Amino acid sequence: MKRLWAVLILMVLIAAICTAGYITIEGYRDKTVTTLQAAMAAANSGDYKKAEELAKQAETTWIDAEQKLSIFVNHSQLSEVGLSVAKLAPLIKDGSVGEFNAECSLSIVQLIHISNREKFRWENFI
Repeated sequence: MKRLWAVLILMVLIAAICTAGYITIEGYRDKTVTTLQAAMAAANSGDYKKAEELAKQAETTWIDAEQKLSIFVNHSQLSEVGLSVAKLAPLIKDGSVGEFNAECSLSIVQLIHISNREKFRWENFI
């Protein structure tokens, strides 16, 4: 009977850790995607200074996120997003709006992909 309780406690503990990880991933995804979308909107309206500030803010947010998410997510996926986000400020500083928007979109898609891979779905357990 003690083994059954030990297994039950371990299952609850694992479920709690997985849930905390997923909530953390979703929080950083939402915050970063919102910032990137605002940066794209600013760049498209011609406000390059604001777009650059938002790009730097997204980079700072992602650096913080990368440290916390490395516990839950494959490091190579996090690095891809980090590299993509790091390119944004120099791109908009040079006035490359098209490339800036493309990198923002790429970062958003990568973030959504990471989030989808960590969802509680049957496909993710197989």
